[in-house]
Amino acid sequence: MSGGFISDLKIGYWLGTTPAVQQKWKFLGTIVAAVSVTAVIMMLAKPPGFEGEGALPAPQANAMAALIEPLMTGQPAPWLLYMAGMVLNDVYDFEVDARRRPERPLPSGRITARRALAWGLASSAIGTAVLAVGGAHAIAALAYGAGPVPAF
Repeated sequence: MSGGFISDLKIGYWLGTTPAVQQKWKFLGTIVAAVSVTAVIMMLAKPPGFEGEGALPAPQANAMAALIEPLMTGQPAPWLLYMAGMVLNDVYDFEVDARRRPERPLPSGRITARRALAWGLASSAIGTAVLAVGGAHAIAALAYGAGPVPAF
């Protein structure tokens, strides 16, 4: 938060305002945000709420439960998919890692990109097949998290 405030001070200086004025507005914004969030939480805590009959859907919580349950019961598919995701992310981030983390396996040449891609795709296919056999609950968890999400 302090880094963001320093940037705000710099921009405020460029715009011709004083730090005292910026600090007052920052403080007011913090109070308004805290009151707003508290009001929303209090409204959501009342019926229908998140538990019991007529509860509001909680897709993120349901997706996490769908992912954690197989891990806790020892099914191999989620582990394969998590590992496949990590490997495919490394292939996707090859150029970024070459600049920022040259010691990692792909940029350093310890593992070729072709081998990593093959392993990632194979693990993804095997994990998806195991999930397909595992039922709709597992497939819903896979579908909820589908799609590449680049991380920088």
